[in-house]
Amino acid sequence: MSSTELNAKLRELKRLKARQDQINTKIGALEAEIKDFMGDNEEIRMGTHKITYRSIESSRVDTKSMKKEIPDIVARYTINTVYKRLVIA
Repeated sequence: MSSTELNAKLRELKRLKARQDQINTKIGALEAEIKDFMGDNEEIRMGTHKITYRSIESSRVDTKSMKKEIPDIVARYTINTVYKRLVIA
C-alpha cells in the first residue's frame, strides 16, 4: 500500500469514526426517550415490537480488596495476557 493510499484510508477512518460518534449520541438519546416513556413498566409491546427494560443483577469478585487482603493467592492465580492495540492519533 502506498503512502497516498494509507492517507486516504486514514482520512476515511477519521470521517467514519466521527459519524459513529454522532450515531452513538443519537442512539443514546432515542434510548433515553424510550426509557422515559416506559416509566416503571418492565415490558411494553408496540405493534410488532417488544420492549423490555429490566434490572439485571450480577456478582463480581472484588479483586482490589482481594489484592490487599490475600495478595499471595491473587498473585498465584493471576494470568498475564499480551495483545496489540492500534492507536491512530
